[in-house]
Formats: sequence, C-alpha cells, structure tokens
Amino acid sequence: MYKRKVNLVGSNTLTVSLPSKWTSRMHLSKGDEITLIEKNNSLTITKENVIENKGELSLHLSNDDEFTQRFVTNPYARGVDSLTITFENHKTLYLIEEALSKTIGFEIIKQDRNKVVIKNILGDSNEDFNNILERLYFIILTGIDDLCEQIKLKDFDFKFLEKISSNSDKYELLGRRIMNLQGFADRNKQYSIYSMLRNYELIGDILKDISNLQIKNKISNEDIKEIVSSINKATQLIKAAHKLFHKHNFDNINKYNKLKKELKSTKINHYNNINSNELKFISFKVYETIKIINHIAEEALFLNEN
Repeated sequence: MYKRKVNLVGSNTLTVSLPSKWTSRMHLSKGDEITLIEKNNSLTITKENVIENKGELSLHLSNDDEFTQRFVTNPYARGVDSLTITFENHKTLYLIEEALSKTIGFEIIKQDRNKVVIKNILGDSNEDFNNILERLYFIILTGIDDLCEQIKLKDFDFKFLEKISSNSDKYELLGRRIMNLQGFADRNKQYSIYSMLRNYELIGDILKDISNLQIKNKISNEDIKEIVSSINKATQLIKAAHKLFHKHNFDNINKYNKLKKELKSTKINHYNNINSNELKFISFKVYETIKIINHIAEEALFLNEN
C-alpha cells in the first residue's frame, strides 16, 4: 500500500505522484497513457487498456440438451456478470451447482424449480495477474511436495490431489476472467500469461490422474527411492522456473538449464529402475509434468525479455 499527498496545480487541478517502483515495473515514461477506473470510493490505476465487458447472458436448456460445465465456466471466464439458465430437466440444477464449484464469486442468487439466476457477487476484480500465477504455483508445488511425502511414508491414498486439481481449475478460470475484463495492450504478453495459466492447470489435471491410482501390492524401498528422486527433481525444476518469472538473470537461467539437462539424461533411468507398474505410471506422469514446466519457463523468459 502506498500513501501520497494531494497537490494543487493551478487554481483547481489536484494531482498525486505515482510510486517509482510501480512506474519502473510498468516501464512508464513521460507521455504514456494510463487508465483510471472509478468505483464507489476507490480509484484504480492501470497501464492496460480496460475492456468494459460486463454483461448478461441467458440460456435455455431443453430436455434434449446435455448440460456441460462449459455452459457456466465459459461465460464466467469471458467476464459475464449475470447468467440466467432455464431448464426442463430438474437434475440440471445439481450439475449447475457442481460447475459453480469451479468458479470464485459466481453464485446462485435466485432459484425457481426450472430457473436459476447466477451473479458475480465479488464485483469487478482488480487482482494482479502476478498474484494469480503465484497462487497457482504454490497450489501445484504443495501438491507435488505432499505427493512425495505420502510416497515416502508408503501412504498411497492420493485422493487429496483431487482438491489440488480443483483449486488449480478455479484459479486458471479466475485468471482468464480477469484477462478478459482488464484486457492487454500487448497481445504477445496476453498469450504468454494465458499459456502459463493453462499449463499450471494441466499439471493440476496430471495430479488428478494420479489421485485415482490404487496401489495394493507391496512396494520395495528401492522403488520408493527412485520415484522420490524423480519427484524431487521435478520440484527443483518448477522452483527454478518460478525464479525465472520473478528474477530474470543469467544465474537463474543457467541453473534452470543445468537442471533441465540433468533431467533429460536421467528420466529413462528412473523409469527403467522402477519395478512397480503403479510407480512407473507416476514416473511417467512426473515427466509429463516436467515437459509442461519447460513450457512455463519459456513463457516466463519471454515475459521478462519484453
């Protein structure tokens, strides 16, 4: 939070200075345009071109229409504030409620037997994209760390990963919603942010795949050692990719490339050294995750170079 004194320029013009750290991060200079968004007693300052995307949408679903969660999540991500759905099959209501669990702030405010009115109860979000990506990073990191600890303890109940996947879905959708509401002056930057959101969500999907795994056979200590080593390397890589997003320097780039090279040379050995088919499955999923982390790192480098 910043505090500024209001200055009087001329006879009736009031001004405030902008924080130097923010202007530096936004690469602002004399003559650049910024956008001011007024809401109640607040005034938000942003560099981006804001798109007024508030809207209302109505859908009617007949008995022949098969409900999908996208009927709810797509309007939410597009920035719709009010969604009215009428339906003929009473079971549709339960499917709508399930879809709403993937959103943040989208709630049913009015309900009849064959109709619901859904509204965004949080209002317009001025959330920073960096905060969304930070949240996604820690959700995924927590899931990978906890998976590793469970395996070390030979506790193979991975159902907790479903919650990790659900949370990653929520924040990926929130990120897309904010992106559509706020907009981006730089299309390339917009694509990179979207790609990072999507890739974190894909890792959440991989963790959900693992959550359904049932291990009933006895697992050897050697297999445990191999899979733990594999997961630890993936953890090191995602941390290194995260550093690239926050601090773009040659030291962090070299560390990331070194880890990437090591993983490329050892992944086949880890997989082949594991005897348990269930742990082989996890090993395969870990290296799917590593491929996605590499995509995240590429976008992080691009964002910091522009």
